[in-house]
Amino acid sequence: MKSNQKMSVMFWLFRAKSDKKGMAPLYVKINIDGEDVDLSIGKKIAPEFWDTENKRSTEGNRAADEINFRIMEVQKDLDRVFENLCWERGHVGPQMVKNVFNGKGADWNQLEEKKQKEAKHTLVEVMDAKIAELQLQVEAKLLENSTFTTWKTSRNHLMDFVRYHTGISDIGLCASLNFVPIKNRIYWHNLYSIGVLFLSALCGLL
Repeated sequence: MKSNQKMSVMFWLFRAKSDKKGMAPLYVKINIDGEDVDLSIGKKIAPEFWDTENKRSTEGNRAADEINFRIMEVQKDLDRVFENLCWERGHVGPQMVKNVFNGKGADWNQLEEKKQKEAKHTLVEVMDAKIAELQLQVEAKLLENSTFTTWKTSRNHLMDFVRYHTGISDIGLCASLNFVPIKNRIYWHNLYSIGVLFLSALCGLL
């Protein structure tokens, strides 16, 4: 659903975080409907070469060109992320844009990720245990290598799915799934039932 929200971005110099050489990191402020978050763009600049009005480096060397290119690149990527989220979600917050820009799920939550990692068993642990078991079967010539390869490929696809829909790299099997975005929850529960519990049963961990 297309949203009528508007996003504005402003690049700024975080002088308070200047390093020992006097180089200050560049940040971008993402504002949507009066709510904003700050995001580092991974570049530093000497304050005397920062054009506050035009938001660019004026140093006139290769480093300055790289900084100015990075600013344009970040602007373009943020606009793309915002546009995509508007179509997918209908209502977008600046933190969602920041999360997706950083390669996480729109609803990624640091505290939830910590809870998942503290669970008794994780999805990665279960799958890797099964892969290790199958590796031994291949070495003993009890399993075809093609079947083993299929299992490894399935593991990678499953983790790609988890990262894409939840924004985290692993998930506790006994943890709550309430953090999963509503629009994806039905797909996640299907995957959880068919994939995770199946692999867990094979490994004897649940």
